[in-house]
Amino acid sequence: MTTDIDAMSKQLIWAVAGVAFSCAGQAPVEEAPHVPAAPQVTAAATAAATAEPVPEPVPEPVATAEAAPGKNVAPPPSGRPAILVGPQKKILSTFGSTPASVLKLKTSAGDFTLKLNEYALRTGTNILFEVGAKVQKGKATLLGEMVHITTQVGDSSRLSEVEAYAAPFIVIVPSKKTVNLAVGTMQLDDGGQETMKVNDWRVVGPTRFDEGLGQVVFELDRIGPSVMHATLSPPSEKPATGTTGL
Repeated sequence: MTTDIDAMSKQLIWAVAGVAFSCAGQAPVEEAPHVPAAPQVTAAATAAATAEPVPEPVPEPVATAEAAPGKNVAPPPSGRPAILVGPQKKILSTFGSTPASVLKLKTSAGDFTLKLNEYALRTGTNILFEVGAKVQKGKATLLGEMVHITTQVGDSSRLSEVEAYAAPFIVIVPSKKTVNLAVGTMQLDDGGQETMKVNDWRVVGPTRFDEGLGQVVFELDRIGPSVMHATLSPPSEKPATGTTGL
């Protein structure tokens, strides 16, 4: 029995020694360093980081020049010489926004003048300007001769009143004394043609009187189809404000 115990003891000693030898032959295992997880990037964060900054809105340019009286600021002067027509009894031609034009009618009292400043007309306009008109005069007293004007814009076959675009229309009446200007707006039919009747009359006061030249200057904010003549009747409306030019 003693022999059996000794044998078992030897087996136990060899088993323990084998385990120790096995552990000694293995290299120590190092733990991997702890790497913190990268923060999660959302689509919103990416868009915010890459989006370009929004520029401040650019303010609209503010016009400093005053439009007179056609509600628009005139472009810079073209520098082109004015077109001079007349004096004659009848003028029929096309005029545009530039250059300026001076139309003179020959009357018994002198030249009855229509000046079209640069940019008074917005676009090409056919203008008839003549001495005499077969219409019944209004209540305003008639001095001198009556003149007749019609305006036809562009390719239209209809006559129509034209408003001053960026400068007033100038009318100069020959007179040795201060007078006013009677303007009768013509009646148009369904086709846009004159019926040779006057719808209404208005009397405009002068902008200035040049006694030395014998001229009375008027500024109008609209022209034709109409008739005009000098009068001593009081004004029914103020003259258009602006610069006479020319």
